[in-house]
Amino acid sequence: ESKWVGESEANWRALFDEAKKNQPAILFIDEFDSVAKNRDDSMSEHGSKVVNQVLALMSDLEKENAQVYVIAATNKPELFDSAVLRSGRFGKHIKVEAPDRSGLDSIFSIHTRNKKLDENLNISALLDTFASRKMTGADIKYIVNEAHLNSWLRMNVFEKMEQGTFTKEDMSEIFITYEDFEKALKA
Repeated sequence: ESKWVGESEANWRALFDEAKKNQPAILFIDEFDSVAKNRDDSMSEHGSKVVNQVLALMSDLEKENAQVYVIAATNKPELFDSAVLRSGRFGKHIKVEAPDRSGLDSIFSIHTRNKKLDENLNISALLDTFASRKMTGADIKYIVNEAHLNSWLRMNVFEKMEQGTFTKEDMSEIFITYEDFEKALKA
């Protein structure tokens, strides 16, 4: 929510106005559930005004026959206000499931591309864990980054930096082990 009532509504109007000026346009709104939450007694007056503003702007697009396409993503559709799903707002609802094993492998490869992995790392076992937990790309990115941090902690990189003893050669000794991933997965 905005610190000043009315600011968020004005920002949404400005966003939609800019899209209309640049038709055809696509607006992509990530984490849409944070904007279009169900309006109930627990929602502040300001939060309700933001939802109302976004809904009105979307309705205006339809009325004006604007070539502005709104794509919204969420992993919590159950939080949407029912008005968000009415006709004229979002014509298609596409549910994207967690990636399959091949997808997990590709995602893992992307996020480890510039990181040195232990040559004995059991990637297959890691992918099994990712699959059993129905992990997404964002989950894997987080785990890889945490495992990378764990490798730096294991190799005392930060201590060496503070002491001024860290060298270029130390970088060549840093690699991510299965244990680094296990620690990341437990966090």
